[in-house]
Amino acid sequence: MKLFFFVLLWVGFSALPGKGGGIDLSRLGASFAPNKIPIAWPCTNALPEKVFRFKVANTNYPASLTSNLLNLAEFTEQNRAVPEGEGVFKDHNVRYYRSPDQKRFLGIFPGQGWILYKNSAAIASTRQTNESVPDEKQALTLARQTFQRLGLAESELAFTPGGSSLDYTHAVRERSRRSPDANNLKTDTIARFLFFKRTINGFSSVGRGVAGGIWIGFGNAGQICDFEMVWRNVIPDKPQSVPGSPEIIRAIAKGHSVIQFDNPKAIESISVNQVNIHYLEFPGIERQREIYPYLRLNCLVSCQGRQEAAVICLPLADE
Repeated sequence: MKLFFFVLLWVGFSALPGKGGGIDLSRLGASFAPNKIPIAWPCTNALPEKVFRFKVANTNYPASLTSNLLNLAEFTEQNRAVPEGEGVFKDHNVRYYRSPDQKRFLGIFPGQGWILYKNSAAIASTRQTNESVPDEKQALTLARQTFQRLGLAESELAFTPGGSSLDYTHAVRERSRRSPDANNLKTDTIARFLFFKRTINGFSSVGRGVAGGIWIGFGNAGQICDFEMVWRNVIPDKPQSVPGSPEIIRAIAKGHSVIQFDNPKAIESISVNQVNIHYLEFPGIERQREIYPYLRLNCLVSCQGRQEAAVICLPLADE
């Protein structure tokens, strides 16, 4: 895919999101089929000819991981409880633990490779003072220490281009309060969160929410307030062909793509700067039987004289 491509598309905005190869990408964006919009293709990154889709199998957690989780959450078998919820919470092999004060719980869901731990006591309440909430660098160090403590291999996480550091996103939970004189509003950070994407077959998982990776949060004194891991056990299934730029543009023209952009109808031109392969995973609370690859196009779009970033996603077809 090392060629510059320019084409005009002459179709309307009425097509549905693509469902080629059995995948529905509607959770990743809005239906998109551009009308008379020129598409430039300056991207030069190469892609493989084929990638596999995967079947989801039950996750057999090693005893060491379960033991490490219980130690981390400060639970014993005496804290076993009945899960509260429907769907995957009703699976026969779920292990669920809850503290007597109801402030901590740990759920292990092997059917979907889902682990969920929450500790509400680690986050300052409205009547408490936040204390020593880690900054981003400290949170990253604490996260890596937690992975090591649990026996999780960083090599299976996504790295930034060049492989020099872990690829993660960052979020905070804040609380606003009045100063003693009630004249100023102060905002405090009461928890900090990091999300690390997993890789499947060398390609990162990208979905909505905590889907395919590890979400970890820290509150007062660096205590873990959230730990969620969605790491389904996968088995290679069928190969899927990776198209070249002409096929990709035709697929977009047929309405087989979705877009992440506020106002698609205002787009006047598209420049595709990079194409990557990702796998679409669902949050752990959703059942998933197969994991499909898809293409993610990082684009610059011209809109009313401005250049703005947009993402176009489209599925791969079965061979």
